[in-house]
Formats: sequence, C-alpha cells, structure tokens
Amino acid sequence: GDGRSGESEVKLAFELSTADWVPLAGPRQELPLGEVRHPMDSAIEAAGLTVDDVIVRPPRELVAELVGRPLAERRRIFAHSRGVGARTGDVKRMDRAFWRGVGLSLAEHNAKGCESQLPDLIWDFPSDAKWALLSGLWEGDGSWSLINGGPSVTLEFGTVSDELADGVLRLLGDLGIVAARRIGRTRLSTKDTHWVRISGADQVECAIVLVGERDRTGVLAALRAQRKRIAPTGYRRFDDGPAWARITELRRAPYHGHVYSLEVPYSHTVVTSGGLTTSNCFPKDVDALKQLAGNSGYHFQLLTAVIEVNELQKRRVIGKLHKHLGGLAGKRVTLLGLAFKPNTDDMREASSLVLSARLHADGAHVTAYDPIAEEQARTLVSGVTFASSPLEAVRGADAVVLVTEWSELVQLDWTQVAKAMDGELVIDGRNALDSSAVRAAGLIYEGIGRR
Repeated sequence: GDGRSGESEVKLAFELSTADWVPLAGPRQELPLGEVRHPMDSAIEAAGLTVDDVIVRPPRELVAELVGRPLAERRRIFAHSRGVGARTGDVKRMDRAFWRGVGLSLAEHNAKGCESQLPDLIWDFPSDAKWALLSGLWEGDGSWSLINGGPSVTLEFGTVSDELADGVLRLLGDLGIVAARRIGRTRLSTKDTHWVRISGADQVECAIVLVGERDRTGVLAALRAQRKRIAPTGYRRFDDGPAWARITELRRAPYHGHVYSLEVPYSHTVVTSGGLTTSNCFPKDVDALKQLAGNSGYHFQLLTAVIEVNELQKRRVIGKLHKHLGGLAGKRVTLLGLAFKPNTDDMREASSLVLSARLHADGAHVTAYDPIAEEQARTLVSGVTFASSPLEAVRGADAVVLVTEWSELVQLDWTQVAKAMDGELVIDGRNALDSSAVRAAGLIYEGIGRR
C-alpha cells in the first residue's frame, strides 16, 4: 500500500522500499464456543473429505502408556478414536478459567527461560478465550507503566521465546490490537528478550483486561486525564480494512538452505512473523529467482527457457484457432475457465488474460465462463461477455477453449456441447479432457503437444 488509502498491489519482496506500507493480519470471523472447530477440520474440508472419511488414531507412545490401565478406562479413552467430530464435550469444557490457566502455565515456563508457544487450538476459539489466555500470560510476565509520568499508559509483555512473542503479537492482532515489538538483550542474559508493547489510549482501554483488577481503576483514570488522543504513529487504518505498517528499514541477509513455495487454499496469503500478511504464487517465485540470478550477474538459461516456454504455450492456442478457423474476425470463441488454476479466483499470470486480449485484438467475439473468478476477471479483461453456465457460454460458438481445468468443465457432457455450438473445434489448453469422448460427440479435438 501507499499509506494514503486501503488500496493495495502485489510486489515482489526485492521491489519493496521504505515508501511502501504492508498489511497486518487483523480480526477474523469469530465462531461461538459451541461451533468451535478443531484445526484438523479445515484440512479435512480443503481435501474435499468429511469427518466420516477420517480415522484418528493415537500415537504408538500413547498406546504403550495406556495398555496398563483398567479396561473400562481404556474403553472410555479409545471410544472417540474414530472421526474427529467427537470432541464437542472437550471443547465446551475449555472455558475462560481453563484458558486463563493455560496463560498462567505458559508464563511459568516463560519465567524459567523455556522456549514455548501458544497452543494451536486457541486460534479457533472466540475472543473471550483469547483474552483469558493473554490475561494469564500478562499476570505472570506482563506489566503496565505510565509514559513519562503519565497520563499515557503502555502495557508490556516480555519473553525470551521468539515463537511465544510472535504468537502473542498475532493473537492480539486477532483481537484488533496492533502491538509493537522490540528485541534486545539484558545484562547477564544469554538470549534476546522480546518485548511486546501495547500503546495508545484506545488500544489500552480495549486491552484493560490485561491489567490486574486492583490497578484497572488507576489506569482508566490516567487515560481519562488525557486532553486529546492522537492518531497512532506506528500504523494506519482505512475504513474497516486491515492495519498498515510502514517499512522503515530493508535489510538483506545471505541464506543457504531449502526454499519452499507455500500454497494456501482459498486466501492465497500467508501470515508471517509480526503478523505481516504476504502473498505467494509460484510464477512470481520463478520471476524472483530469475531477477535474483540477474542481480548476481548469472544468466539463468534454464529458468529463462522455462518462462519463455510458458509464455509460448499461451500463444499456441491462438495458432491452433487460426489453423482451423482462418481469420478470427467475427468468429465466436468461448473460454471455459479464467483463473490461473482450479479452485481459486487468482487471476495473476492467468492464461486467459493473454488469450482474451489476443482474441479481442483479432476481432473475435469472446464469451467466457468461470465458476469463481468472474468477479476478479471483470476488472482485468475487456471485450468479453460473461456467461452464467458452461452451456450458455458455448451456445453459438465456432470454437471452445478449455483454459482452466475445473472439474465441472472437465466432466461436461460433450454431446450437449456439440448441440449448442455452431462450430466443431475444441482446444484442450490443459490436456485435461477425455479426447475420445470429445471426438465421439462429433467434435474436433486439439490438445497441446499431442498428435
């Protein structure tokens, strides 16, 4: 972002400058306690499964520990081993008192200098549970203080565990609090200490539960004594969007080791250290690798060839259309699928952007259908008519091009498609169709790289 509005764009990491602002992960949609889901539920849903498809078994070490217990106790423990949905009773017992106890326990480990982190389950619990956990942590290792004698107040939590500090920052972000983080080393310490600080009158009031009951009245009185409340200086908010933090320093460091491209279903974003929201996409990783190689003076021939082949593949479809239809002026061409890949509305690097632009430039009438990405596509393409169903999209078409291999498009009834079309050409841009089924419907099938 530019720090002046909530508008954003995607940049590669090495393109960032101190003029840029980056978004912080903020509050998520909250579930009532009775509807809290286990983290595994999201993975099951993303895999297209149901709870009944999954068998949960305890690890061998736990089984070895339990075999000596009475039979009745073993039966009670293992009764819930099939399916992950039989945890509702356990979840309901995790009330505010339970999570406050978890926070106090974490604080005790923290005081001993142990590496620790927040339990994964807290992320799926409502805000009351999150505040309870944080209040336990603050009671053990937190503090409040007046800034320059008052009336401004700051709340602070310290830990030697970077994972715990990062978790506390993110958990506060989930509650709408933007905290600062300072890292330093105290005398006689062998580890860096991470201080998480909440400042600003509005934020301190929201987080007043972190102050001990005995001191709350004094803290609130100090905040009321402020003549005016200035806007936060470390971040900005626009409307109801996320908070934005300005990049104050860029520091590059050498790294040796494995590099992974992380893919997140649906959102395509990753929350990194400090609650920063980042985007990841494999084509951009390829471009970044090429740029990094160039910065080092290395001509990465193989990677350059891969990028060139990918770009040529997008244009090869146009060549196949010309081969069968001749000139494209006045011809009706249908694009089935618009997104970069199935199960996403991501239009970055999508082949449909190149295809629709070339077809439009050649004078073709372009109709398109995509089950999810239409809204995104409308802002990126012009001269395209959007259809509400695949059969509506192919009606009257001289040629049909499969651009994205959505399952509903791969499994089309090609006899119905043939009846709706005026022409006979089907180009399988993803080599995902059953060519014999397409030909059996009386259509001409053209794949990519196939005879």
